[in-house]
Amino acid sequence: LSFQQWAQEIRKVSDAFGFDQADVAKATYEALSNQVARGAESFKFLEESAQFARVAVTTLKNSQDLLSSAINGFGLSTTETGRIAAEFFKTIDLGRVKAEEMANTFGRVAPLAKGLSVSFEDVLATIATLTIQGNKFSDVQTLLTNVLTKLLKPTAEMKALLASWGTPTGEAAISTFGFVGVLTKLQEATRGSTSELAGLFDEIRALKGAGGLTQALGDFSKNKKDIEESSQAYENAIVIANESAGRKIRDEWNKITNFF
Repeated sequence: LSFQQWAQEIRKVSDAFGFDQADVAKATYEALSNQVARGAESFKFLEESAQFARVAVTTLKNSQDLLSSAINGFGLSTTETGRIAAEFFKTIDLGRVKAEEMANTFGRVAPLAKGLSVSFEDVLATIATLTIQGNKFSDVQTLLTNVLTKLLKPTAEMKALLASWGTPTGEAAISTFGFVGVLTKLQEATRGSTSELAGLFDEIRALKGAGGLTQALGDFSKNKKDIEESSQAYENAIVIANESAGRKIRDEWNKITNFF
């Protein structure tokens, strides 16, 4: 793309979504430097980021940081940005968490989760389930990390349990049964007993995370299903956000500012 084309696309996004041109230009640079998108692709990603920022009531930077961390962390494609945004939106709706809370640190748990075949939606359902129980997002990240670590490096009791399932490792168990399947089998094996669960997760944060999930399996499963089927709810939210009278006034004022 030529410099003029870059300038035109930046102006286009700024006009459409009401963000300052300087912020859009900076976001474009960040998208390229983070290797989320290349060339013309970066503007489609930017449009999706701007739309999510508007719906989630957050900054363009927070929106882009959050979406790019999911794409990079889980090896997703920029063509999936709309779906990713919809699923983040539903997570925010279901849980007690904001986009800005997740923006800078969401990617920390992604490599471990992806390595254990824990899906993006599994992580989002965990966030929704545990934050609604009163945990802060930063704590949820720690709890989930410790649960996954204990599945990766199991105690002697956990190894025996995994072997009884016909899966010698935590990774094999998740690959075979799925994350929700493993949680279900853990709940069945311990019969909801915290003391029995403690033998499998001998670290307090792992125990708290596993307990919070196994004791709320119904909520976790429903949250995951709602997150996976979030596209229509997100589309409805987009319509509401775009039709706001205050938003229309700000958009028009931004266009006038860009013109002069």
